[in-house]
Amino acid sequence: MGSQYRKRTLPFSKINMKRHGDLFEKIIELDNIYLAYRKARKGKSWQNTISRFDEVLNKEILVTGYKIKDSHQKKGTQYLTIHFELEGKQHITFTGSIVLMNQLKKYESHLPFLTTIKKINKYYSFS
Repeated sequence: MGSQYRKRTLPFSKINMKRHGDLFEKIIELDNIYLAYRKARKGKSWQNTISRFDEVLNKEILVTGYKIKDSHQKKGTQYLTIHFELEGKQHITFTGSIVLMNQLKKYESHLPFLTTIKKINKYYSFS
């Protein structure tokens, strides 16, 4: 009796694959796993400390520093990076608030200082 079913072949079965000795053992070595982790994490060490601006509103924070830089999103404008402590942890947040920029420039000599960011109408302000 002949087989009534056709033999199926997978598409990759026609590809000539090369063997590279003990490649699997090299991949699972702890040093290589750690190296891969470090490469994947590169440039992302601050990600857990970046807070959304609205999460900081109406909470007492300790402002420890700031930077004002030219915006890449909106040409001709600037953005503010605020470095602060909240509940004992370091955080940063970003805003385009001109009022906050002016207040930080004015009180730069008082850094670090405790404050709360409030939204008054459509503007943000330290109080």
